[in-house]
Amino acid sequence: MTIIICPYCNTSAKLVGGEHLYPHRPDLFSKFFYACDPCDAYVGCHPANKHRGEDGKRPLGRLANHELRRAKNLAHRAFDGLWQERGWNRTMAYQWLASEMQISTDDCHIGMMDVETCE
Repeated sequence: MTIIICPYCNTSAKLVGGEHLYPHRPDLFSKFFYACDPCDAYVGCHPANKHRGEDGKRPLGRLANHELRRAKNLAHRAFDGLWQERGWNRTMAYQWLASEMQISTDDCHIGMMDVETCE
């Protein structure tokens, strides 16, 4: 079992279904999230993939509170517009971004960034 620690309060986040965070979105009920309710921090999980042995409980990034979710959203808007405008695919775009940031491509993903890096 994966243990996700909240970076804001240092306690274990709990695995919840989509209805916990999005009670008005039945389309998300079958998806998993890790959530820290006191910090209003959460992260979605990669979808289950039986062919690869994935159960849908691997986090997409790091737990994010309201401030970080907003920063990630804005970063994605700018980043997605950039690579689409240039005719790149997402992998090419992250390779370019990693080079620009002088970090490994393995470490370069908006889902893993903090507010400062998103900005």
